[in-house]
Amino acid sequence: MFTDTTKTTKTTNETKFTDADIIDKKIEVPQANNGPKIEYSDSPVLTDGLLSIGSSPVFNSEECKKIIENCIDELWQSVKVYGSGNIHRAKMQKVRGNLSEHPFNLFKEAIITANNQLYNFNLLGMLDKDYPQVAKYSKGDFYNLHTEINPMSLTRKLSFIVILNDETEYEGGEIEFLNTELNHSETSKIGTMIVFPSFLTYKIKPVKKGTRYFITGNIHGDSFK
Repeated sequence: MFTDTTKTTKTTNETKFTDADIIDKKIEVPQANNGPKIEYSDSPVLTDGLLSIGSSPVFNSEECKKIIENCIDELWQSVKVYGSGNIHRAKMQKVRGNLSEHPFNLFKEAIITANNQLYNFNLLGMLDKDYPQVAKYSKGDFYNLHTEINPMSLTRKLSFIVILNDETEYEGGEIEFLNTELNHSETSKIGTMIVFPSFLTYKIKPVKKGTRYFITGNIHGDSFK
């Protein structure tokens, strides 16, 4: 479940998305395969709700396995990151499916829940040019400290990571946020979705053994001011 770490009560407006398949109307997204109710729990040790990092079990192990199996070997591409230096090494490809269907409906439902409970940002939705990706981190792959907001993507508001395979299948590859202590036993569970403001700085440590799979994605809105 996702819970505001500030322990305070605040009034929120219900999130509305406008994206490629849903235009200017309240989203009521059904649970796929009778999935779990999405709520957010404490993950980090933080005192400011704006900086909260939420985690919630969203997918079951079979759904995660299917997402990986749907990937096409020939479509894995090495990541390209703007900037200098050795920033990121991994392979990625788009998540298969339609934005109005599974698994995208659960992405949206989880983001709406997190935003209404924790952030209250003005969100618009997913963009075709910033489509959710399956990320494949093999031995030696990593992502150094970075934020999801960059000069090429200034309208990212909330970002998310979904854990796709069991921690027994790899070593290393831990997700670490700058100056934040996460409960890794919670954030490494298969099917868990981690949601956070796109301006937070984090890294993925080098994988030491095996292969770790994630889904990574971003929800856009008005630029932060």
